[in-house]
Amino acid sequence: MVRRILLTLALCLPMLFLVSAFPCAAGVDSYETKTFGSGALVIPMDNHQAERLEAFGLAHALLRNGITVFRIIEPPDVTLNTTKHPGGDIYAGGPIMVEGPVPYEILEEFASVSVDTLVESFTSDRVFRADQATEVLVINGFLGHTQDVLEWMRIPCTVVETWDIAADPSMLEDYNLVVVDCIGWLGGIPEAVREGLQSIAAKGGEVVFTDVALIDLVSTFPGYVSLIRNEDGDWNFDVHNVGEFPSQFSGPTSLPIYTMDGGIIVDQVIDDSVRVILDSGAYGSQEGYRVGAFYFPYGEGIVEGFAYHPGDQTDERTRILCATLYGNKFIHTVIAAVAEPDPQPEPPLDPEPEPEPAPEPEQEPEPAPEPDDIGNDGDSNTGVDMTIETNVDIDIKPGSLPNSINLRNKGNVPVAVLSTQNFDATTVDRNTVVFAGATALETGGAPEDVNGDGLLDVVLHFKTSELNLASDSTEACLYGMTLSGQRFQGCDSVQIVGK
Repeated sequence: MVRRILLTLALCLPMLFLVSAFPCAAGVDSYETKTFGSGALVIPMDNHQAERLEAFGLAHALLRNGITVFRIIEPPDVTLNTTKHPGGDIYAGGPIMVEGPVPYEILEEFASVSVDTLVESFTSDRVFRADQATEVLVINGFLGHTQDVLEWMRIPCTVVETWDIAADPSMLEDYNLVVVDCIGWLGGIPEAVREGLQSIAAKGGEVVFTDVALIDLVSTFPGYVSLIRNEDGDWNFDVHNVGEFPSQFSGPTSLPIYTMDGGIIVDQVIDDSVRVILDSGAYGSQEGYRVGAFYFPYGEGIVEGFAYHPGDQTDERTRILCATLYGNKFIHTVIAAVAEPDPQPEPPLDPEPEPEPAPEPEQEPEPAPEPDDIGNDGDSNTGVDMTIETNVDIDIKPGSLPNSINLRNKGNVPVAVLSTQNFDATTVDRNTVVFAGATALETGGAPEDVNGDGLLDVVLHFKTSELNLASDSTEACLYGMTLSGQRFQGCDSVQIVGK
């Protein structure tokens, strides 16, 4: 399930984290005309670049040190006369330009990144300015591993759990780029969190959702796309550069993208404002139309979705594609300040009392919409159920109480998923199961009656070293799906020892 997650994530995230406030969704009006003089620094973003991943990290480091960077938005590709190519050469993929002196220690820190300098001035009317580094918040979803990619790019971020944000949604106000990583809330996103994400985008920031967390996207920003379950396999997707910074890419126009069984993908674009970056006209066994990556403007900002794990990809060209598309968001502009509301006029000193409105006649409540045959509630735009369908019983370390876990232990932790009259644990799809951030190992899983109630249960094993638990954790939860796609969760008490 996560056999290929981390490596590709590294390539699919880079542009996401460089700058905030997204005027680009409005189109060409967001760009400026600018002349770069001889001596300006060039950071290539095509085959001239030896390390595309860390190139985003270099740009972010410059921004953190108060140095403005500029992105040339393509198409068309541009011809630059540089120290390495004084006669001129084509630079594709949206090269990054920097004026003025750059501290040597920053370039030394990113020595693997290819840089060059102009030897002749260059003017473009499609220049995207970035003045400040994005403040990035990753809401850990166990499967997306966005934070690992950021670490590889050396872009700082804050990582929190879904329950941390649910307990204190106000922390969203400190960030202008938020990634809701797979699996997110599976559609059951708290109302205060939903409103906080809407506010970030409306004010000029960015909100990104990956794979299964697309269910949360549809719940938070309804009316833009509809969803359906994906299929396991590598499928050819076409790449579209729509001429705005999120879609900048230099490389093949068609590439294989791996989607993991149990994930989510877009089957229909509903709103005309949605920009499609990756799509396939022959996806899956039915060879239907699917969208793998997209974004749309929301207020002054943008919302973006990726229907795959960037780290799952194995094709080198695909990894570069994913890195670029994901990374394009990490350097753009700064979130706009929230305008103070206009003061309300003072009421008159002696207002005339308004007449009491006549009582509304009681109306019969409208019947609930009939569910369709693929899980829609009749009022959503997803072909998948948007919430946890079943709470199940689990038993951490069956037969022991308390459930003691030594996080320094190099072994495994067994967790039993228990059958009841309402849930058959033998239908659990082990490839979708996540326990405290760790995925299930291949060992174990044969049905057995763990608790002596006559029903067959399933015991799965998880590496202790991969558990995302703290020294003061008192509970651990397990998430997953059955073979038929039913989503479930279960929690049990833990006692952390050997601190």
